[in-house]
Amino acid sequence: MSILKVQEFAQKFGLPAEAKPGFASDVDMKFRIDRLYEEVGEALDAHALNDLVAFFDAMLDLAYVTYGTALRVGITPEQWERGFAAVHAANMAKVKVTDIDDSRFKNVNDIIKPKGWVGPEQELQKIIYG
Repeated sequence: MSILKVQEFAQKFGLPAEAKPGFASDVDMKFRIDRLYEEVGEALDAHALNDLVAFFDAMLDLAYVTYGTALRVGITPEQWERGFAAVHAANMAKVKVTDIDDSRFKNVNDIIKPKGWVGPEQELQKIIYG
C-alpha cells in the first residue's frame, strides 16, 4: 500500500498525527490543503506545457500529500483501505451518461449517480468512528 510508504516518511521526520480521527489545528490544515492546491497547480502547469513526466510527478505528489493529510488527521492505513473500498463500491454503482444533456459537465465520458444510488458516507462514518 502506498499509504504505508507515506506513513514511513511521516515517522522518519516525526510529523504529527492525531491520536484518533479528527482535524488538526487550523494552521496545520491550511498548510496541508495549500500543499494539495500546489500539486494541482503543478499538474495544470505540466499539462499546459505538454510535459507528461512533470504531470505524472504532480499526480504522484498529489497522492503523497493526500495520504499524508489523511494520516495527519488520524486516519490509519487500514481505515484508508476500507474507506477506499467503500468509495470504490459506490462508484461502481454509478453509470456512464448516455445523453450528453445528462452530464453536468457536458462530457460524454461523465459518470453519474443513477436514481436510488447510495453514497459511501454511512460506511465511512463507521470506519472513522466505529
